Amino acid sequence: MVMVTSVNGKITFGNDPDIYQWTSSEDSQMFFDMVKKADMVIMGSLTYQSIRSKINPNSGPFRLVITRNLQKFNNDSIPDRLEFSADTPLKIFNKYKSTYKNILLLGGGEINSLFLKSKLVDELYLTIEPLIFGSGKDLIAESDLKINCNLLKVKKLNKKGTLLLVYQLKYEKN
Repeated sequence: MVMVTSVNGKITFGNDPDIYQWTSSEDSQMFFDMVKKADMVIMGSLTYQSIRSKINPNSGPFRLVITRNLQKFNNDSIPDRLEFSADTPLKIFNKYKSTYKNILLLGGGEINSLFLKSKLVDELYLTIEPLIFGSGKDLIAESDLKINCNLLKVKKLNKKGTLLLVYQLKYEKN
């Protein structure tokens, strides 16, 4: 999972889905480098809509958008390049696990929660921008999740204090 948040855990500033208005160029560079190395990128439909104009579906990794409204995106679908699914995270994982090894989950909060609840996220790349927002969407949707995180790496990305934290996620046994 690759996410950027404010200090207080917001992934949007208010209701504005355009994170490029407040994220640092260093975070953007790190993010796009990770996307270039990925085999597959998974995101929710709101995330897709907010970055639709910035992606070229004919290059880069295979992109899968999770949505409850498949018809809404019929014209956007490009087989094996950009596809849409209403499947559960576990069905998606089972369908693609033998084909794609380096998969990035880009959220948003609802999608993050679904994949975390299914215990399908093994690492979290979390950039924290030195900002506090009074309102915005949370990193994960409200949930009773409790996941232990083992810090693997801390990197200061710029003089402002933007931090990249890399965690390995440790799920409790049921």
